[in-house]
Amino acid sequence: MNGLNIKSSRRSFMLSMGALSIIGLLSYKRLKDMMKPSNYNGRISGANFSRGHLLRDPKFPSNPSKSISIDTLIIGAGVSGLSCAWELSKNNKDFILIDLDYKVGGNSVGSINDTGEFPLGAHYLPIPGKDAPELKQLLIDLGITKNKDINSLEYDDLYLCHDLKERLFIHGRWQEGLVPEKGLNEFDKSELIRFFKLMQEYQVALGDDNKRAFTIPLERSSKDQQYRQLDNKTMSEFLNEQDFKSEYLLWYVDYCCRDDYGAGIKDVSAWAGIHYFAAREDEELLTWPEGNYFLIKRMLQHLQKNIALNKILFSVEKKGKNYKALVYDFQNKQSIEYVAKNIVYAAPSFSAKNIFKIESISNQLSALNKEYVPWMSANIELEAYNDWGNLDVAWDNVNYHGRSLGYVNSSHQNINTRRVNVNLTQYWDLKNIWGKKARLKALHTTHQEWCQLVIDELKLTHPEIIPHIKKVDIGLWGHAMAIPKKGFLDTISKQEEGENIYFAHTDINYISLFEQGFYQGYFAAQKVLENG
Repeated sequence: MNGLNIKSSRRSFMLSMGALSIIGLLSYKRLKDMMKPSNYNGRISGANFSRGHLLRDPKFPSNPSKSISIDTLIIGAGVSGLSCAWELSKNNKDFILIDLDYKVGGNSVGSINDTGEFPLGAHYLPIPGKDAPELKQLLIDLGITKNKDINSLEYDDLYLCHDLKERLFIHGRWQEGLVPEKGLNEFDKSELIRFFKLMQEYQVALGDDNKRAFTIPLERSSKDQQYRQLDNKTMSEFLNEQDFKSEYLLWYVDYCCRDDYGAGIKDVSAWAGIHYFAAREDEELLTWPEGNYFLIKRMLQHLQKNIALNKILFSVEKKGKNYKALVYDFQNKQSIEYVAKNIVYAAPSFSAKNIFKIESISNQLSALNKEYVPWMSANIELEAYNDWGNLDVAWDNVNYHGRSLGYVNSSHQNINTRRVNVNLTQYWDLKNIWGKKARLKALHTTHQEWCQLVIDELKLTHPEIIPHIKKVDIGLWGHAMAIPKKGFLDTISKQEEGENIYFAHTDINYISLFEQGFYQGYFAAQKVLENG
């Protein structure tokens, strides 16, 4: 599209802990159906739901086998928990980080098969802007940059997304970029130009407090009411008020909201919808075959000795000036008592409701009323396939006429130009296809049925692909993210005065991005450090 400075797609599917309980909710016949072998190799995995759901009614041994004193106990080894640990480690603070799973990463996990590594969730990081110096420093520390000047960083070329970045299948052909171009009349083109001009105005807008109207981290955005009042309407209402009517524009904005927030323009706050387009300053992005798990692994190299996996926090109560935290060790089948001065809860807030035996914290958690959306990611391993249509396969590939959010070519960053064996990771925001019943529907879907859904979608753009499918792995995430509905800015949880308990998951402010997860952990660490 000539003359347009178009924002690139920003799929930041941020997975969270806790999802699907199967055994107790399925009939015996349906369970037998789910256990039947699929026509395709692969398996169903996801968040460790069987352990997470034990928190609904915790019944772990209350007599601990030992007691450990610690300055700070961090719960959850996702991006938020790890970034908190990173900052505390840099300041030589005494801490331990626990997670109920056997693997760190949370919403940024990845995996590997015979073809190579691939993401299970978040798979890229946009170049941080000027309001994110701490995140830039992390990238310097992790060796992602060529130099160490925060004000003029240069990034390793291997990590910058290679061309072709994006393509869209529309009206029977692939086009470069995700903003529709084919089949548009002059009205549609003018609508797109007008919309992006408006978004560019928001991108450079400053509030009366001299802060950017929209930025990352969210906490550094302007508090000016002329911008915050956009949170009082949905993105759909905002577009209607601005008299935008092009079906292509409406599709694109709806796709972008689904991409970042798991819900479309009828559900998402206009402030959040505009934030998608206006908050970031750079078009370039960083990506790796395994997605953001690349960053997780590099952080882990420095934090390993302070991480304890296969452990679940199930009770917190006051103990003098400190907190008594009871943790169950799945491996040793025993409970451990941690006496901590500070607790950073970097797991989803809904999972904490039955844990905290402190009235002020319990009241705060009980008042939360968030809608979480389920997601499915499918990794399709292809063998001897190189028929990508009229345009070479891109990193991000979307079908205008499809139901999914498209697929990422996990092999894209491979410098080998002969990509005949590849991993494609396809993303599905299940609320969009199944509505309010999506989580229950996902419970009853077999591997064979998931494969059929995934392959039917692929066949729309690649009709000859079936013989080349080697394996299909399904990842389910029942509470992937909290939707930033209109009014969400006024419901963001505030720290309870007088308590050294800090909630650091991205669901606290509803913006489920790697960058925001980093800052949730960073801000929590700063509070711990201030506490001495």
